[in-house]
Amino acid sequence: MLSDQPYIQDLMAIAVSICQSGMSRLFKLRCLDFDIEAVNQIEVRFPFDDPIIRYLEILDPAKVSAFQYITQLSSLFPKVAKQDEIQQLGTEW
Repeated sequence: MLSDQPYIQDLMAIAVSICQSGMSRLFKLRCLDFDIEAVNQIEVRFPFDDPIIRYLEILDPAKVSAFQYITQLSSLFPKVAKQDEIQQLGTEW
């Protein structure tokens, strides 16, 4: 069982002492600060303005039937599908 591991027992003891000592508010604030910084770093590193992101909803099985043409997506990846293969790709889609 996972809670039998000494490392987990130590973490549980620390969590209990934090809650009992009244430091839980400070702990929660530090966790929130960490989460905010993590989101900021993701925004800096991930290209959310890339036009490909807009088309990735096609990968959602619930929305895939709404897309009649995959050629729009394939044109964004010229190294994956050559121009002469795009028509065949559209037919198979």
